[in-house]
Amino acid sequence: MSAVANTPGTDGRVSAPGRICGVAAEFGLKLADEAEIREGRAITARLISDGIASVEVFSAVQAITHASVFVYREGRAVTGMLGLFLIRPAGLAAIERGDFDAVNPNYDMVSRPGEIPAACYGWGFAGTTDVGAGAAVKASVALRNKLFWRIPVFTRTATPDGVRVITGKMGYKLYRESDPTLVWMPPAEAAP
Repeated sequence: MSAVANTPGTDGRVSAPGRICGVAAEFGLKLADEAEIREGRAITARLISDGIASVEVFSAVQAITHASVFVYREGRAVTGMLGLFLIRPAGLAAIERGDFDAVNPNYDMVSRPGEIPAACYGWGFAGTTDVGAGAAVKASVALRNKLFWRIPVFTRTATPDGVRVITGKMGYKLYRESDPTLVWMPPAEAAP
């Protein structure tokens, strides 16, 4: 049985969509609709790789979590995207075994609103402008520091700039030697 994320004792393991969206909004990011998911994915595919999750996967996870894909707009254009999702214990176990697939995730491993998540997986961030990219990075850090600090947070590095930001300023560490792109932030005892 899962506990509700807004009850006492769950700080640092929050899955309430309103709280997640609220932190993202502090940096100008909004919850992406279908068209914005398409725009954001196109940016990410162009800047990082087309081997990322599809629009359909982003949309399906967004439908489950109500708080996984965010965009930053400058005027009419999407100039930044942030994607992440919380995972259940089975998802964390899959990461630990080395067989977690974030491109085509098993939706049963995705944490539902109100559940206490076992971990967070960051699909990543991208931006076509310094402002858009910066908003996505800052929101990512704030989400971890304000809402997800009691759970491990995982992501993959994909570009030299990503490695520099993620393992530099953001402080992520290599998770295991045999998988040099998987990095993580372990759980903390207290909020940063």
